Amino acid sequence: MGLIFLAYFGGVILAAVIGITWWVSRGRTDVALAGTVRTLTTVAAGVPLVIFVAYRLWGGLPFLGVPVGPLPIELARFAIDSRYVLPLAAALPMLLLLAVPERAPRITGSAGISRRTIVSFVSRGWWIAGASVLAVIGLITLSAGFASSPDEEGHWRMFQIELGTTTAGTWIYGWYYSTTSLILIAGVLVFAALALGVVARPPLGSNPELDIARRGVRSRNIVAVALGALLCHLAAVLGGLAGTAGLRVGIGSSPAGPIEVGTPFAALSTPLYAAEVLALGVGVGLWFIVLLSAVRSDVRTPAVVAS
Repeated sequence: MGLIFLAYFGGVILAAVIGITWWVSRGRTDVALAGTVRTLTTVAAGVPLVIFVAYRLWGGLPFLGVPVGPLPIELARFAIDSRYVLPLAAALPMLLLLAVPERAPRITGSAGISRRTIVSFVSRGWWIAGASVLAVIGLITLSAGFASSPDEEGHWRMFQIELGTTTAGTWIYGWYYSTTSLILIAGVLVFAALALGVVARPPLGSNPELDIARRGVRSRNIVAVALGALLCHLAAVLGGLAGTAGLRVGIGSSPAGPIEVGTPFAALSTPLYAAEVLALGVGVGLWFIVLLSAVRSDVRTPAVVAS
């Protein structure tokens, strides 16, 4: 029961804690976004969050004794088959909405002298975090891919245990799933880079300090959406591997009871589930932070601008 609760509700709870903690510690001091940008940011982050929370709650309520009907079989099968790519696919329209340019500002005499690039308004920590997550995804993708084998349809998504004449198998995050995911990851990175360029390159307006502060918030939101998508994808991969690790094969019985053999990484099943919840909570928490950044409606120019 504890693992079931953790699987369904742990990520939601952690995401809420991360978002609220950020809002209390820093979010209330952020500069307010412009009207149109604020609306698009709310839509970009709010719609995926509502869908995610509704799906998790709907799936977990029966385990809490709440009588709810099951999801339609077609929708449930779609969610299972596409769980690796959904966060990445969702990030693409989110990034497009976040990249919509503001109304062209009135240019001051000195605006636009300094050269601004996609890294101008994003602190180094975000780039380090993104590179680290990509490295972990790459390592797991290669390991799981080489461990996979083709199923009866020829798709490389099976993990098999062979013990003499006994063979058992289950699904794994093999090449069949990872190929599409890698294409979408590349798409997320390209969209994020383009969005950062759209935000960074226009000339500064008549209030440079306010303009720079707003661009810092917008750039941070773009990186947070991309990183959140990568973490949610990683969470799905870790959850899938946790299920694969739990595969057990009965090979006989003894006076002490049935004899079962598990996978070589069976001991990692519980840690992988915990890592799934952590990655999911942080990833969704980043999207929650993006949504909260659109809450402010008053215009303030902070004394110190930081991304």
